[in-house]
Amino acid sequence: MTGSWGRQSMAVVVAAGFLVIWFAFFGGKAVLSDVSPVLGQPVPEGIITPVGFELEYRAETLDSLRSLARDAAPVFVIHAPGIRRASLENLQHALALSGGDSIFLAGISRNDYYGTGLIDEAQLRTLGSSDSVVLVMNEESLVPGTWESLTDVSEAREFLRRDLLPVFSASVAESISTLLLADLVPAVSFRESAMREAEERVPVVERHFAPGDTLLYPGDMPDDEFFRVFDAMNSSLSFPGPLRTGARFIPAALLVLLAVMYGARAMGRVLTSPARVLLLGSIWIASLAATGLLWQMTGSARLQVISFSVFGACMTAVFFDSSGVYHAWFLAMIFSAVAALGSGSPFTAFLVSAVPAAFASGVFRQLTERDLSLSLLISVAGSLLVYWALHTAWIGPGFPFDAPVIVILFVVPFGSLAIARILVHPVEMTFRVTTRLTHARLLSDGHPLRVRMREEAMGTYTHSLQVAELAAAAATKLGANPELARMGGFYHDIGKLKQPGMFIENMMNQSYYNPHDYMDPRESAALVIDHVQQGVKLARKHHLPSEVIDIIREHHGMGLTMSFLAKARKEAEPDEVVDEDDFRYPGPKPRSIEAALVMTADSASSAARMLKSKSEIADTVKRTIKEKDAEGQYDLCGLTRSMQEDVWHVFLDILLKADYERVKNYPHGV
Repeated sequence: MTGSWGRQSMAVVVAAGFLVIWFAFFGGKAVLSDVSPVLGQPVPEGIITPVGFELEYRAETLDSLRSLARDAAPVFVIHAPGIRRASLENLQHALALSGGDSIFLAGISRNDYYGTGLIDEAQLRTLGSSDSVVLVMNEESLVPGTWESLTDVSEAREFLRRDLLPVFSASVAESISTLLLADLVPAVSFRESAMREAEERVPVVERHFAPGDTLLYPGDMPDDEFFRVFDAMNSSLSFPGPLRTGARFIPAALLVLLAVMYGARAMGRVLTSPARVLLLGSIWIASLAATGLLWQMTGSARLQVISFSVFGACMTAVFFDSSGVYHAWFLAMIFSAVAALGSGSPFTAFLVSAVPAAFASGVFRQLTERDLSLSLLISVAGSLLVYWALHTAWIGPGFPFDAPVIVILFVVPFGSLAIARILVHPVEMTFRVTTRLTHARLLSDGHPLRVRMREEAMGTYTHSLQVAELAAAAATKLGANPELARMGGFYHDIGKLKQPGMFIENMMNQSYYNPHDYMDPRESAALVIDHVQQGVKLARKHHLPSEVIDIIREHHGMGLTMSFLAKARKEAEPDEVVDEDDFRYPGPKPRSIEAALVMTADSASSAARMLKSKSEIADTVKRTIKEKDAEGQYDLCGLTRSMQEDVWHVFLDILLKADYERVKNYPHGV
């Protein structure tokens, strides 16, 4: 339960982290348009908009336009009869106090200085810059006009002053004329409503662009204004319809899915040794270096969408066993994202790099001639189809699909796969890792160690064939690695080649002469136990895979050489204590399912040699498995009780059907 929760947590962390990285790298214009112009640097290709869009005013410009519209709204005025009445009363009173006779006063009163009303133009001009004035008669009657259509209060005062000069001094006439006040005052609510309407009529869009409009010509340098237009295109809801949504979310969803698979199934396996970490880093550093060299040599921005991701993905799939495909897929996505950051067409670079790599690596890892041809076809066709689809669908502006691109799209995958195939064996030798090619050699009868066993230890060779068959069949049933189990079965007893005649299956006539009959049981046990260490040494000398060496080291676990222990107890003095540790294998216990299956097959095959009855074979094999379980031999490998039951059925099926040549008196437990 803890292990499962740990893997799930790791998967969630990896997925969330990669999602953040994806949107950090590609969450903006690099995803929505496939070009990354640089301020002040000439563009090699013209940039043409694939869609229609609108360019909105800058915020500060729009605010300025709206402010001008508010200022230009008409000034609304309304009659204030109380002001006119009070003004005329004050005028009559002032004239009377100043000594005007009744005839003059009557003449002054007959002059209608107000007319249809007076405005204070100086005051009203502070309200806005409009040349229009609207007279509000009532809520439903508005009389539009201009400043000239209304009388300014200064004009009426001048008329009154002139009329007063014949009777009064200039200063008195000037003072009395100021008593005339404007009776047309601002209508505030009408004015505010007019300003709001004027502001709303200001257009938000500065310019409309149609599909196919040229945003930048070849050789032109992007400036701030261009980037404003470019960003408007990228943020347009019509860019480019459903493809815009797909460009933002589908790749991210794919990467998150792969991250979950990687975190749950493969992450951590690569960290089993420094050599494997170094190998993985070397593969992808070489891929990145080759990509950079390609871009530098071509010198064309339009070709910077092609990378050596196929090489990195295929090499990863080959060298990392059953988890290699997950490593290849996930790291191909990471590599493609990093490479795309340096490309002028990042989204195209990402897809053209990642998609063929993912598909080709899943096939290439088998390393057969048919698979190599198929992976080449997939990588070339995938690169061409993805590039063509993006070009045809107008995912982004300004990338062509011409002869140079087609040639590079063919040559790079072909070269990647050819180089990968050539480097497989040198890399195996350098980093001490194995591929299916090595597995095929190890499983071949022509391998030097198997030839030696046939020639020097035929009994051990026959026994190893039986163990390999049992272990591989059980591994297939349990979903483990049958190739590894088969190799472990073939080579688990190679240490017996040091002294093959000391092992009973190689004795021509054990009833006539068995050297252990004349040896101290402790000496016999030490000699037999030593075949494990001798096997490890021989395996290293012949560069067997580390996982096979682990099976050789663990195939007896911490079990006992029971026949020699029994002999020691039988020969012991009455008061002598026999130390079991003298007869115990040093271990460790099996740490993999495959190692546990080889251990169990080894014991089951040995025990079944002496038996003829099917019921005896069934009982003996079941007892063998139970004894291993009771001894704790399965504690480190996770071979559960239900799995043990499956193993028993598989072993029994093979042992009952096989016509084995049994070696009599084979001591069970040796």
